[in-house]
Amino acid sequence: MGLKSGAQQYFFKNYSVENGLPFVQISCMYQDKNGYLWSGGYGGLSRFDGKNFLNFNPKNGLLGHSVNAICEDGDGEMFVGTNKGLSVLSGKKFTRYTKANGFENVPVTSLCKGFDHTMCIGTARGLYIFSGNQFTSVEKLRSYKINCLLKLDTFLIAGTDKGLAFFDHHTFRILHQEDGLPSDKITCMTLYKNFLVMGTTNGLCFYNLSTRAIVNYHIENGLIDEEILSVKGQNNRYVWVGCQNGLLRFDGVQFNYYNIDSENNANVVGSILNDREDNIWVGTHSGLFRYRDNSFSTFDKKDGPGSSFIYQIFRDKKQDLWICSNNNGIFRYSQGYFKRFGIKEGLTSTMCMSGLEDREGRLIFGTEDHLSQFKDNRFYPLPLPKNFNGPYNMVFLASDNTLWVGGSNGVVSLTWESNVPLTRFYPIHSKLDFVVFGICEGSTSKDIYIGTYHAGL
Repeated sequence: MGLKSGAQQYFFKNYSVENGLPFVQISCMYQDKNGYLWSGGYGGLSRFDGKNFLNFNPKNGLLGHSVNAICEDGDGEMFVGTNKGLSVLSGKKFTRYTKANGFENVPVTSLCKGFDHTMCIGTARGLYIFSGNQFTSVEKLRSYKINCLLKLDTFLIAGTDKGLAFFDHHTFRILHQEDGLPSDKITCMTLYKNFLVMGTTNGLCFYNLSTRAIVNYHIENGLIDEEILSVKGQNNRYVWVGCQNGLLRFDGVQFNYYNIDSENNANVVGSILNDREDNIWVGTHSGLFRYRDNSFSTFDKKDGPGSSFIYQIFRDKKQDLWICSNNNGIFRYSQGYFKRFGIKEGLTSTMCMSGLEDREGRLIFGTEDHLSQFKDNRFYPLPLPKNFNGPYNMVFLASDNTLWVGGSNGVVSLTWESNVPLTRFYPIHSKLDFVVFGICEGSTSKDIYIGTYHAGL
């Protein structure tokens, strides 16, 4: 198996929180027999039907917030491994398994179908076999942390923190670094032609299932990172490799590198799935991406906030989402689309740290050099006292609908009379330079507390 390194730039179709996904950091994916795509991460479990996401979390009966593994049994029940133990989804109802069933509430790290209608459950403290609503611990693996599981025709393979274990009803053997593995910590596995491909904390390993020969790949062979997080074979044509710094595709000869997105977290690839339509789904720390037909396309990144530094986010009465950014203006997310507002829409600065909606539905934003109201798809400056100095980055709405604005020499209150803004300046005298960075009220709206940067309270 020769090797050449290569690099190409592609773009991905992205699904994230804006599309209904309840989390951005994806740790596992699974496609069930009906074609639904399941994904899990910190925030729960999600089912995607190609258009919409159906989300599950502890409020729906899921055992824990953080999902590490998903697998379907022969009856269509979804086994979900969480950091707090195992949940099984049947229809829309979860069953939680505890010590009464012979299963401790330990983190479930991996799942796969076993033999004779069983489910294999890898945990932080060994391997369990689930059958007939009961759990049996595999004694020889009790002291092992199981990171990944794979079933072949006659035996089961477990990737652990202490090597690679092969076992069936009669035999048990384990491979270690001294046997040729690049590391004893196996993080992920897949099949490619006649090879078992393993990701480890020290490179990629190809294990020939017929000859038991081992070939290892490191940075000098074309990897971009030796700590492998995920691997997936695609119809014996490619092996996809995910790591901390991006995505690789290996065709048996060379590695091609894919920079998924400009955001660093989008290149932390924790899971990869090849679905029945031959799409490649990539779960990252910045959402879910899709690759199809040798091409990648972006989704809402061009018009969305992208890599902007985000300050405040709030939702108005119309359920539109408003996003204030450090250097790229203000964004509105409505009906599935982003719209950016900047200088040409009336803003005098593209730096905006705060915004709010008052009781009458006025949308008001504080920027470096103005207090602005948004109406009729434009921003209009609101009058402020001439002796009040900016930046006007802090705005606060009291319970009596008085708007308070912080500056660098005091605060201003703003009320409305016949829809006309009326302001009053309250200076703060200090020998130190300061900027107001926080405003809140006490037990009544008559007590207003001001937090400043440098001068203290």
